[in-house]
This record gives sequence, structure tokens and C-alpha cells, in this order.
Amino acid sequence: MAYKDSEKKKENNKKWYARHRAEVIARSAKWNKTNRDKRKVISQKDNDKRKDVKIKWHRDRYFGGLYEVVMERDNHQCTNCGTEEKIMIHHIDQDKRNNTLENLIVLCISCHPKIHGRERGGLNYANCA
Repeated sequence: MAYKDSEKKKENNKKWYARHRAEVIARSAKWNKTNRDKRKVISQKDNDKRKDVKIKWHRDRYFGGLYEVVMERDNHQCTNCGTEEKIMIHHIDQDKRNNTLENLIVLCISCHPKIHGRERGGLNYANCA
């Protein structure tokens, strides 16, 4: 019996939509037009929130929550060249699980690959003290 009622309900809904299709489309278009900017703002806020959460998760996971502490300790500057642009945290022993203050330093995007290439004649950690 319930099956027949649901079939009947579907049929009635189809008939109603056929009679009111133009009105439904017009209302939908009007709603979309008036709320387009609002949806963009909400979407941008959601994206920013997701990005902030992702960054915080990454910093907590890879630096044991010490990201800001290391940045403050090194004055938000590359420990090798002193620049304040495009800086990141580097694990000295390259073990992402070793998140001690002694193992974390700030490097810029230019010096970071040089440190990783130290065995091929790149920078050495003595210069980063």
C-alpha cells in the first residue's frame, strides 16, 4: 500500500511541476541572481577557513606545534642569508618526527635546496648557526 502511495505522490509532483515549471525556474533564477555575491563571499570564507585549518594541521604535524616558536627564535629570518621573504622551517636531521627546537631552523626558499644538496658541495649547517 505504501508503494502505491509513493507512486501516486511522485505522479502528483510531476503534474504540479509541469503546471508550475515556468514559475519555479523564474524563482530559481531570481534567487540565484540576488544571492550570487553572497554565495561567493561565503564560499571564499569557507575556502580561507579550510586553508587555515590545513596550514595549522601541517604545522602541527610536521613541526610538533613549534612552528611559531622557531620563527620567533630566528626572528622570522633565514638563518643562512637573513632574508625575511619566502621562509620555511627545516629539519636539520631531515627526520620529520624529530620536532625538537634544536633540530628546527628557518631557511628561505633559496637556501633550503642548497642545504639539502650539502653532500654535493652545498651549504653546511655550520653556516646556519
